[in-house]
This record gives sequence, C-alpha cells and structure tokens, in this order.
Amino acid sequence: MDISSPVTYGRKIRFSDSDRQGIVFNVNYLVYWDDVLTDYMEAIGLPWSELVANGDDMVLVRTEINYRKSAIVGDTVRTTIRVTGIGRTSVTFVYESTNAATGQVLVDGTRIQVVLNNASFEPTPVPEYLRALILAHEGPRLGTTQ
Repeated sequence: MDISSPVTYGRKIRFSDSDRQGIVFNVNYLVYWDDVLTDYMEAIGLPWSELVANGDDMVLVRTEINYRKSAIVGDTVRTTIRVTGIGRTSVTFVYESTNAATGQVLVDGTRIQVVLNNASFEPTPVPEYLRALILAHEGPRLGTTQ
C-alpha cells in the first residue's frame, strides 16, 4: 500500500487491548484508526470540534480491513492514514497499521466517511474549506473520486 503523505499514530499495546493470550483484539485496530483520523484532522488544521462548529460532521459508512499479522502486549503499533479520494459527499481514507519494531504490516484497509449537515443529519457536499485543507495536505497526487 502506498502511503506517501501519512499522519502517523503510535500506540504501545496494553493488556486491556488484548485477549488472555496477549494478542490484540481485532476490533481495537478500528479504535486506533479513529485515533489517527482525529490526528489527521488536527494535522490539516481542522480539529473535529471546528468541523462541528462549522455545522458539518463526518460519519463512517464503510470499512474494509485486512488482518495480516498479530500484535501482542508490549508491541508498538504504528498506524498511518492518508486520503485517496474526495467524492461529492464523501472522503476515502486508507490506513495501514504496522509493528513499529519490525515494520510488518498488521492490518490495512480503507474507510469512507460521509459529510453530514449537523442541522438536518443529511449528507451534504464536502465543504470547500475541508476539500482545500485535504488537497493542501495530500498534494497534487490526490484526485477526486466517486
């Protein structure tokens, strides 16, 4: 997976992240993906609270995740995120979580977030201010999709 302009989030695996054998629960990767999405929004200059204050929000509508290797208690998982497409009402993010010590890919995949108007809770076009911030961060390689 080509992640050329990522925002990265690191997490040392705790026992509370794992099962009795010390292996990370699969669902926890989605939590790490939420954490790095929050970091991404801050990195582009739009903390989630500002998105909401502008009358917008983004909700998750689709996740595809590929489990490749296991992480265990004590490992540090490094998760990267970038945008691969901006549609009329949606933004597609690609994620990759690796073992920080070995570089092995643990999980990868995509998530699609749809922009909602906070007053109507209906999908709304991706606001120009959000589109501009993403394009400025991702650079010219990012096209629009969907």
